[in-house]
Amino acid sequence: MAKESLCDVTGKIDNKFMMKNVTGQLGGYTELEEKCERMMRENGVTPKKESAMKRLMAKGGIMLNTAVDSSDSHVAEMIIKGTDMGADTLEKAMHECKAKGCSHEASELCERVLK
Repeated sequence: MAKESLCDVTGKIDNKFMMKNVTGQLGGYTELEEKCERMMRENGVTPKKESAMKRLMAKGGIMLNTAVDSSDSHVAEMIIKGTDMGADTLEKAMHECKAKGCSHEASELCERVLK
């Protein structure tokens, strides 16, 4: 969902340096998404998408937030908050995964993303 949310804010970014960084972040998310999906399929797990309701709520929140203030600094703040929320979610999932005995490769990938 991070990739989708970042795509939703890119149209609001005026600063070229910021856009370059966000574009790089999108590329990183795409790479991670592909690696995670490959690892899941190799282990017989079908990747799940976020529910349509969650995606719609996120998109609506972004639209509302940027309608109120679409400055680059506000968009940057939104990206930072979203990234922090994603990191918190990943960390919780990683601890649950480790408790259930997930693969070393999956654990390493989580730790790499959280650094």
